[in-house]
Amino acid sequence: MRFTKSLLNIIFPPLCLSCRKHITSSLVLCNVCEQNITIRGSFSCSQCNSRLPTIQNTCHPNEQFTLAAATSYDNNVIRALIHAFKYGGTKDVLTPLSNIIQQYTSSTIESWKLVLENCVVIPIPLYRRRKRVRGFNQAALIAEVFIQHLQGIGNLHIEYGNLIKIRNTLSQTKLNNYEQRVNNVRDSFVLKYPEQVVGKNVILVDDVFTSGATMKEAVKVLKEAGAKKVVGFVIARA
Repeated sequence: MRFTKSLLNIIFPPLCLSCRKHITSSLVLCNVCEQNITIRGSFSCSQCNSRLPTIQNTCHPNEQFTLAAATSYDNNVIRALIHAFKYGGTKDVLTPLSNIIQQYTSSTIESWKLVLENCVVIPIPLYRRRKRVRGFNQAALIAEVFIQHLQGIGNLHIEYGNLIKIRNTLSQTKLNNYEQRVNNVRDSFVLKYPEQVVGKNVILVDDVFTSGATMKEAVKVLKEAGAKKVVGFVIARA
């Protein structure tokens, strides 16, 4: 198998996912593209996108959660990574994504300490049929990498199978406006064991925050069940 892969790399040299230049077989990005990724060093308001200095700050009295976005989805390299991950099944992108998560969590580590006590990590779930087709939930894999970079300062665990998606909604990318996206995901999440989030801080993990409709719907379910502080962690915000 290793010989076959090496032979294929000779015949079809691997290309950078972003710029399509030749790279070594152990990489998915060239050095230039990887260096073009800008890592954020703060949190942001989930409503107005204002920068928040710490995880505990808010802009609005009715703000339901704080957003932690490691980088920007406007970056072509990030878009290429996420697209290859979600739609191409390229799990090798977890290596550069892990580097992004490590840099972001390191730069914001003091704030993370404020919520890691009595905290649970929950990935945004996929509808069961979509997960079967894709073969994995990208949010769950990101969550697994995420907790690796924070394990030294908190006894974190991922809670699978509690927050579930009960409707096979349309892809949000196919909808034209925010109202359609909100309606598309309305009442699509439920908690199987709501008592497990009562009084707890929750880190809700997804890949990208665009309109925010999906994450806001999930946060609503968590808050109604009695979750305390909710932080939405994503690789990138559009």
